[in-house]
Amino acid sequence: MIQHCLLSIRAAIAAAPLGCVLASTASAQDLISFCVVAGESITNTGPTTIDGSIALSPGTSFSGDGSVTQTGEGDAIYIANGVAVRINNDLTTLYNVLASRPTSAGGDLTGQGLGERTLTAGVYNFDTSPNLEAGETLILDAGGNPDAIFIINIGTTLTAGSGSAIELDGRAQGGNVFFRVGTSATIDTTAALIGQILALDSITLNTSAR
Repeated sequence: MIQHCLLSIRAAIAAAPLGCVLASTASAQDLISFCVVAGESITNTGPTTIDGSIALSPGTSFSGDGSVTQTGEGDAIYIANGVAVRINNDLTTLYNVLASRPTSAGGDLTGQGLGERTLTAGVYNFDTSPNLEAGETLILDAGGNPDAIFIINIGTTLTAGSGSAIELDGRAQGGNVFFRVGTSATIDTTAALIGQILALDSITLNTSAR
């Protein structure tokens, strides 16, 4: 399932029914209760349950909010107010920090895909679009270190095909996995991802994506 973060800095988060789209920042622990953060708009289609609060700024358009059920400790909605501005700014800072991290030795995987491989802790770079194709699996192996960090910097788009998945091994933690996406991310039907997805333009989850 998706844990901890889906962030759209500029445009909309458009979601079909899903379990949770959580936006948080590693540098501001008080934001951990936020589940959706967007810059321009939030669009929800169909019944959706999220485990946390919602923030939108500077935009104000939140369509489909009537069919959203919020659970967990954070269940507030902040739109174009001081809280929303602060959260969005912190998340933008996190996006830029991830972009500035130097690529690990052997971590430039431009031209390759994400699927059917195992990555150890480190910073990885894909200049273009390293898709996770339908039915493929990406394994993240922390080598027994629960504090291991995985940063995957993607230059353009990220697409996780139908039925694709990310699996954790070696005590890897979903909260330590970051996908920084240069444009847009699309998580297709029944795909099961783990980690924080931070996209500059938009994030779309199709039906039954997790």
